[in-house]
Amino acid sequence: MRVEICGGIAAGKTTLAKSLALVYPEVELVLENFTANPFWEKFYNDPARYVTEKNICFLAQHTGDMKSISPDKIIICDYAVFQDLAYADLLKDEDHSSTMRKLYSHLYAHLSPLDAIIHVECSLQTQLDRIKARNRPQEKNVTQDYLSALNAQIYHQLNVLPTSIPIHVIKSDDMDCRKLDSRLNDFASLVLGLPQRSAPASKI
Repeated sequence: MRVEICGGIAAGKTTLAKSLALVYPEVELVLENFTANPFWEKFYNDPARYVTEKNICFLAQHTGDMKSISPDKIIICDYAVFQDLAYADLLKDEDHSSTMRKLYSHLYAHLSPLDAIIHVECSLQTQLDRIKARNRPQEKNVTQDYLSALNAQIYHQLNVLPTSIPIHVIKSDDMDCRKLDSRLNDFASLVLGLPQRSAPASKI
């Protein structure tokens, strides 16, 4: 079983994935190692120059990391591969978008079938507040317009996914994803098909 988590920047994807893995130790957690992308920091310093390399590298990295985990496990990823296409379409360059779609189709075909998508949503203001709070230097120039455009592209990509893939939405504005409260516990049990459990004392 594989579940991928999508959502805008600072929506709570990684925090949710880690919380689920704490409560359900049989889950194999796959986290996006964004600092391993040699073009990630360069992109934030000079977006126009490095956007193509950044996007292609993330797509290969995302699918490669998933392939390294046995498909027999319950896998939760704090990213969704289709979201790489959302980032690509932000460039508004059909050649780049076409290249990314071809790579996506080729690389994704070698993965086990996707069982579910978790879409973590929150307001633009919440995203901006969280970006400020986590204080990553690379994100200091992220604007509300960029976040809004990315969110729109994520919705577009969700709408063109096969209808056979369940999409579960979590509103994270008023939810502390560091703790599995009753709402998240019910949700995790439904999506993962595992019995409900109490969160451990440790926090993310």
